[in-house]
Amino acid sequence: MGLRIPLGKSTRLSRYDCVVVGAGPSGSSAAFTLAEKGFRVLMVDRCRFPRVKPCGDAVTTASVFALERIFHRPVVEKAEERHRINRVRVRGSGDTQVEVKVRPGYVVRRVIFDALLVELAQDAGATVLHDRVVKPLMEKGCVAGVRGAHADYRAPVVIGADGFPSSLAKRLGMGPLLGFELENLGAAIRTYSRSAEPLGDCLEILYVESIAPGYGWVFPVDERTANFGVGALVSDLRKKGMTLLGCLKRLASDAQCRSVMGAATERCEGRGLPLGPILASTVDDGVIFVGDAAGFVNPITGEGIHYALVSGYLAALTAGEALSKEDCSADSLRKYESRWKKEFGSDFFVGRALRQMLFNHVQEVDRLISWANTSRYWQGVLRGIMEHTIDYSSLRLSEVFMKHLPRGAWSSAGRRRPLLHA
Repeated sequence: MGLRIPLGKSTRLSRYDCVVVGAGPSGSSAAFTLAEKGFRVLMVDRCRFPRVKPCGDAVTTASVFALERIFHRPVVEKAEERHRINRVRVRGSGDTQVEVKVRPGYVVRRVIFDALLVELAQDAGATVLHDRVVKPLMEKGCVAGVRGAHADYRAPVVIGADGFPSSLAKRLGMGPLLGFELENLGAAIRTYSRSAEPLGDCLEILYVESIAPGYGWVFPVDERTANFGVGALVSDLRKKGMTLLGCLKRLASDAQCRSVMGAATERCEGRGLPLGPILASTVDDGVIFVGDAAGFVNPITGEGIHYALVSGYLAALTAGEALSKEDCSADSLRKYESRWKKEFGSDFFVGRALRQMLFNHVQEVDRLISWANTSRYWQGVLRGIMEHTIDYSSLRLSEVFMKHLPRGAWSSAGRRRPLLHA
């Protein structure tokens, strides 16, 4: 990507309007938005870019929309390598499966995707430095910047985009919530594998007995290379005495995968996933948390890129308003919480409930597949989940509990999510 990210200390400014800690999608979204508005922005990351990020690499329909709205241009099309997705196939036990058409999404390796967003933030005027943040700087009880291994970086507002678990939030005593890890901590592992057959334009989601209640995926990076991985709740892995690597090996030997899975081309990479908000508050005096650092990951799919992009954008809007008023107190920044809750807050509550009802057992997934094969309504629900465009707040959970076949039921459930409330 031609990125030039110098080591800390090389910045000409000692003070900024905002310091963004972390240069993933949420950090780049925030840095771009603020820099474009004329604010002096520093984005600092402990890694040198481009860097590897364990992920499924899927950029959903909703993420494509968000990218264009935030960066004011088609973004994924600029990626050096990308693979267009038009279909999603969900497989259950045995031969059960359903395939739905989706509005275009992409699979883009995060090593390429994240570097592209960093470059866009730089082009907008943000300064990007390579440094490891050691702790927040405090003045009169308020966050006033961060201390790096090589220099101090001061600003009246800091945006924490440092992923999960957020060392910045931990240093501030802001999280995670007590008990969160017992119920809503996920983990995922992925590798890249060569396929003996063309992979086409379809994402494969696999709910099979060998790895239940986790799920696997085969996402085509190109015609012959797949991002191949497994995700599960940590609590389920512990109960069953399973490891993610063991699940990945079992899935690779499953009959549904043998035809497309060849030799791994890269080593396995894994990470933890917070499946929903983990902080009692995502703001405090002088600080806002976004993306994985705030726990913004879909409880059903593990998708986090869309939430990262949108939360970074909403945080930047709020920070810009606070800077203009010269008031970066928690009270002033709390508008961010109202914004993200309006935009996608219901996803986590409803998503967790749906995960328990429809995605926690292979038999339940088989039933969902059966419904989707006979009902345009359920195909729409499944399509919305996979595109990440469904409006979770419109779902009436009582209808799910009663297991109504969806002929005319939940007439509002397929409604599209409104994107990027201001």
